[in-house]
Amino acid sequence: MKVLFVQKISGISGSERYFINVIPKLQKQGVDVAFLMLYSDEKLTIEFAKIMQSYGVKNEQIRIARWSIFTAIFQIAKIIRKGGFDLVHSHLIHADVLLALTKFIRTKFTLISTKHGFDEVFIKKYGLKPDKRLYNAYFFAAIFAEKFIDSSFTVSHGLSKLYFSLGITNYYPQVIWHGIAVPESKKSVEQTSGEQPYILVLGRLETFKGHKLLFDAFEKIAEGFPKVRIRVVGGGSAQVEFEDYARKIGIAEQVDFLGYRTDVDHQIEHCLFLVSPSKGEGFGLIIIEAFAFSKPVITFDVPAFNEIIAHNVDGILVPAFDIDLLSHALKKMLTNPELAASMGANGLSKLKGTFSLSKCIEDTVKFYNEHSVTEKPFSDEKKKEAIAIFTISLHGGGAEKVAFYTALELAKDYQVNIVLLNPNVQFKVPNEIKVYKLSKFEFENALMKILTLPFLSLRLAFMMRRLKVKKVISFLNRPNYINVIAHLFFKQIKTIISERTYTDLEFPNKGWQNITSRLLIKLLYPKADLVIANSKTTSHSLVNKFGVDAKKIKTVYNSIISDNYENQNAQKSSGVLKLVSIGRLDSNKNVGMLIDVLSIVEFDFELIIVGDGPLKKQLDEKIKFYNLQDKITLLGFVNDVIPFLHQSDVMILCSRHEGYPNVVLEAVFSQIEVVVSDCFSGPREILSDNENSAAILTEGWEKLDLGYLFAVDDKKALLEILNEINQERRSINVLERTRLLANRHQSKNAIENLKSNL
Repeated sequence: MKVLFVQKISGISGSERYFINVIPKLQKQGVDVAFLMLYSDEKLTIEFAKIMQSYGVKNEQIRIARWSIFTAIFQIAKIIRKGGFDLVHSHLIHADVLLALTKFIRTKFTLISTKHGFDEVFIKKYGLKPDKRLYNAYFFAAIFAEKFIDSSFTVSHGLSKLYFSLGITNYYPQVIWHGIAVPESKKSVEQTSGEQPYILVLGRLETFKGHKLLFDAFEKIAEGFPKVRIRVVGGGSAQVEFEDYARKIGIAEQVDFLGYRTDVDHQIEHCLFLVSPSKGEGFGLIIIEAFAFSKPVITFDVPAFNEIIAHNVDGILVPAFDIDLLSHALKKMLTNPELAASMGANGLSKLKGTFSLSKCIEDTVKFYNEHSVTEKPFSDEKKKEAIAIFTISLHGGGAEKVAFYTALELAKDYQVNIVLLNPNVQFKVPNEIKVYKLSKFEFENALMKILTLPFLSLRLAFMMRRLKVKKVISFLNRPNYINVIAHLFFKQIKTIISERTYTDLEFPNKGWQNITSRLLIKLLYPKADLVIANSKTTSHSLVNKFGVDAKKIKTVYNSIISDNYENQNAQKSSGVLKLVSIGRLDSNKNVGMLIDVLSIVEFDFELIIVGDGPLKKQLDEKIKFYNLQDKITLLGFVNDVIPFLHQSDVMILCSRHEGYPNVVLEAVFSQIEVVVSDCFSGPREILSDNENSAAILTEGWEKLDLGYLFAVDDKKALLEILNEINQERRSINVLERTRLLANRHQSKNAIENLKSNL
């Protein structure tokens, strides 16, 4: 297979180091690589060209400038026509646009692209005040180029999310993480005699890379570590500015600017640890390069660093751009060499698995084979039946999480396509699952949401026909409506809808929006081929209140991937009772009641409230009114709630109604106490292994197999439960038993139930 790499070369930085790592391994896999170097300054290509020549890679060079853009396009076309390449592999925006223009003039070739960095798009997305003209130019250039790119992959999920959410791509690009080989001298080596200990920061000297943030943080602790230096490796336009800044804040004597270096491995191998204060990256190759030498890393909690580093495991993730906490992290690493060594060892272990060069090469060659016109090695494989999961988004909500878990499990037996109304993706989507947007437009206005149902249904029908999908499983009301209506346009679709709420209470018989929703459910749900309900209470409601044929309804409990909870339980404090409440901050979740109760307890506690919503400001004021700011934290929305469950003693949910609350399942599997209001529907079915458990409580509380239930809005009952828990503190042995009782909620069991009905 012949592949032409194309990129603008501006020295040797992240993407160039990627080529240096990858190309020799691709050659060993039988890939004949050629390289087309685009440049504006020929001097910057010399070093990289020498390396390519040493690999035996044929390389061409084309100068690009405003006045020579069309000449460059015709030169590129000539090279491609003569080369007979199976694939042209583009890297970064300059190459994407020029190759797109080359295809535009009717040059035929298969074009694939790797997205390496966020560039101006990232800057705009994350509010970092880009040059408006530059951003707009980049954005529209990227959209134009994408129309001519046959397929693409990114180097991180953060980058895929960004391109998908901004509408640059209408599909969620595959992700192939960078990988590097573990060097032969992979163990950490002692520094050379007489050399002072140093912290390493590696990268281009640009404002976006965050060097000043590191300097500010180090200035706070520099006096306590007079022998520690910061070694800055890399060149760039901001070097003079950074040198002046170091002098201004009084740390110049402890900061060494080494400029561009060819001995990067040596610099990493002899450092104490690496700091990457960048405000964001496409991947962050320097992190896994540090892992290769068993060096821990301190960085900000930003894409894509938070995909590579596990906080306090192989590095430290500092909340974005918090200088005080960055300073604390530096001090922690400097004063705990054993911790640093442990983190470094964990990083090396992660490199050998997740970020190995062999895995990167394997995934890349597979991608090439799947998109090459001339080679189709996987054509003999038995083709899986295509199905679709259709939901609003892959945000962190309960229904979205169930949809995603369902997709993961079904992908073992089906070709799964996920279709979204909203391009918000918070999960790491494996490459075997394809994600698409149904439309570029999604309205917030309730009336427009109703009026656009036929249009979106037609789009869904056409998309399913194109993807050869004949079974669509939808989650949540709006996707359910669209799914059923689509059946009218494409009769071959088997329509499976999944109801995640107790519908009768979710849509009370008042207000035009609720009345309209009830009408749509009555009209459309009975026409579905199959209705999946997440609780028996919900099933009964759909039959008795909305006219769904009981024969069409199956109860499939929400699934949990129990492996996520293995061996992750933190040691609980024997003093302060640690509480957590997780959910949307609205009137239904009733978090205000919990705060009221905690204002009168007589024991010491800490409460973390995870979630966001319209009542956040009101709840914050209530916390201040009770003077509980030191005890209660409004954390806001987080992607992964599992760590907060593991660090807690008790999870509390005070909802007035539910569908089948995932957080209760997650708390049970996390082996902590569970305290839930006995609302419609779900909690009682989860917490009792007895399906014939007593009816819903109207007052007081009850202790069940897996936790406690209390009557909705009953503050006295909740107070009594918390007092009992604080006094007794159930043993871990009892909590182990809860996991055994929750087996019916494991993902594999729920999915097998679903599969049997497909």
